[in-house]
Amino acid sequence: MHFRFLVILAACLAASVTAARAQAPTFPPGARTGLVAPSGFAPAAAFVGFEDKATGGAIVVGDLPSATYDEMLPTFTPEGMAKGSIRAAQPAAPWSVPDGEGRILRGAQESRGVTYRRWLVLARTRDTAALVSAMVPEAAAEAATPAIEAALRTIAFRPPPSLDERIAALPFRVGDRAGFRPVLAMGGLSLLLTEGPSDQPQAATQPVVYLVAHGSGAQGGPAANAALAREMFTKTPTLRSVASTRAEDRDGTSRIEGTAVEAATGAEVEVVQIVRFENGGYVRSIGIWRRGEAVRHRERFERLEASIRSR
Repeated sequence: MHFRFLVILAACLAASVTAARAQAPTFPPGARTGLVAPSGFAPAAAFVGFEDKATGGAIVVGDLPSATYDEMLPTFTPEGMAKGSIRAAQPAAPWSVPDGEGRILRGAQESRGVTYRRWLVLARTRDTAALVSAMVPEAAAEAATPAIEAALRTIAFRPPPSLDERIAALPFRVGDRAGFRPVLAMGGLSLLLTEGPSDQPQAATQPVVYLVAHGSGAQGGPAANAALAREMFTKTPTLRSVASTRAEDRDGTSRIEGTAVEAATGAEVEVVQIVRFENGGYVRSIGIWRRGEAVRHRERFERLEASIRSR
């Protein structure tokens, strides 16, 4: 009986893979990476990827520069994933992607009292890479696993959308760029702007404005949201020695000003962060410029932030 069950399961999985490959992959707006989503999964509104509202399942798609694959691979291990509270029992296994290579980790994770089965696929082709993460509540995982695994075998890449197309796919629009120009839209959720000749700005020489939207993540109360904003401010990845000099929380908006050192250049910089909490999520705007240049940039940054509207 056990052997017969395995044969049936293998046949079902093969049928799922064959059916998935017969369909064209769906690419989330602004993303280079897509796949054939399992039955019941639809494009998500709050993140880049797909969701099954009936079961609570999700597949999150993250585009990455091609070089990031080699940088991430040494930590794409059970030990590395444990730092993010993901339990993986086995090392990463090879995973086939068209015209490229990949690795898969399978595991589990606890979140808000729910246990999820997790799949993480790190993949790349010649000129791009991606991290695709799938999760299904353990209660639904047994039935969902064949379809999730089949969908992950359909990961595909397309030529990069233009910057204008990526901006149009963001969940927010900027009514007044206030003299800053966009140079990079990432992950369907964030936008990088600057002023100056370089498209890879550093605050030591050019102001940096970073906007990111999260459809969820608000903590559900003014005090908790203020704490979240302070945590984000102190943990801005490109900065070190971050210190707050002024903070204000009012009407669902958190504003923090401070100083920091730009990690890449060692330059002393000023930082202004404004986080607007709404509809269970938030939009974070952060402006960074060289110390002493607030007169040139602060008013324009505030004008830009005030013009942000949800689509």
